[in-house]
Amino acid sequence: MKDLPVYIEDKEDVFVHAGVNPKVPLNLQTDEDLMWSFNKTLTAHVSGKRLITGHMPRTIPKVTKYFIGLDTGIANNGYLTCLELSTNQTIQADKHGMIHQDQETALVAS
Repeated sequence: MKDLPVYIEDKEDVFVHAGVNPKVPLNLQTDEDLMWSFNKTLTAHVSGKRLITGHMPRTIPKVTKYFIGLDTGIANNGYLTCLELSTNQTIQADKHGMIHQDQETALVAS
């Protein structure tokens, strides 16, 4: 685990456990910020890429033009939420593996 990257990016998105400083290029972010910070403002990252993250539990995924927060509280009797990138659709499962998908969990491309 210690050898895994703290973020992954493709041409459109940045995937990170926690958050980023929106004004700092990705290669200059601290590991601490990427693994444990919370994005308090959901502004665009300097790269212009969408940030896809977990770490901050919500009842439903948080979606803005520049941010998708997928942590929906599986550790606290919520759901594990997964995102299908090609369709921007989510699917959820509870701690028993029961699949849940409805209008409330569908993401609209921003």
